[in-house]
Amino acid sequence: MKMTPSRVSLALAGAVLALTAAPAAAQPLQHDRGTILNIDTRARQIQIKDAKDRERIWPYAADATVKFSDQAWQNRSSSLRDLRTGMYVHFAYSSGSNEVIQEFDVKDVGKNSGSSGGGSSQPPAQPPAGMTAGRVTAVDMNVAQVEVMLDRGGRKTYQAANARVLAGLKAGDRIGLRLEKDANGQEIVVQVEQVRSR
Repeated sequence: MKMTPSRVSLALAGAVLALTAAPAAAQPLQHDRGTILNIDTRARQIQIKDAKDRERIWPYAADATVKFSDQAWQNRSSSLRDLRTGMYVHFAYSSGSNEVIQEFDVKDVGKNSGSSGGGSSQPPAQPPAGMTAGRVTAVDMNVAQVEVMLDRGGRKTYQAANARVLAGLKAGDRIGLRLEKDANGQEIVVQVEQVRSR
């Protein structure tokens, strides 16, 4: 059957629509954060405890990218081989039925990550007495909250008395927090002091 010009145009338009519709199926990456509990490199799986203390085993892509925001590691090239248990990471994963981690951003290398990562072997500088020491992993000025990986172990989110208390803080900063309890017994940050490395 001989195709008329109008049928040819319709066929071409249909092919173009089919080609342009394909990329639309790609889903945007979703984000989460947590502490690495275990890594199985053979199965390409990583166990992470998230911000709500839920543990989950995630698959990760063989070509997943790794970035180190922790200042002790910031000048090194990094790969999946550099991930260790105890590290606190922000990660991005593909959404949909097949959730696979595509990106890691190490916010804190943690105490148990070993000395092979180029961090200092010296003990960290300490804030003045009476202050709680740790490293900032996230700051939200909108709600005046700071998330800190504490020296004494564990990660905690603190409410500040006001946003001004947290002015100038960024992820990776080593700080001391002066805490006071409010009328409800909740610990509130009333002063922050950045601690410089020795």
